[in-house]
Amino acid sequence: MDIEFDADIVRGTAPRATQVQRRVQPLKLEGRVKSFESAKGWGFLLGEDGIECFLHRSDVIDGKIPIRGQRVVYYRGTKLGKPRAFYVEV
Repeated sequence: MDIEFDADIVRGTAPRATQVQRRVQPLKLEGRVKSFESAKGWGFLLGEDGIECFLHRSDVIDGKIPIRGQRVVYYRGTKLGKPRAFYVEV
């Protein structure tokens, strides 16, 4: 990630990011639903790379309810330092 800073040392202001660019494009991953509590609206999925991610129903883009064992396509990110699935296609 490239970050450009704008700092006015004379006035004593803190540096501010003026531009942020992503160097690496997010990868679309495949995996299977490990568990999903439809009443609670969350569960976990296991990626083909073996990393387990948190899955929330608000991250399912087509509104379908995931079923255990079902194949999904998703993007992986982090929230509060833990892996989380985003833009999940069931």
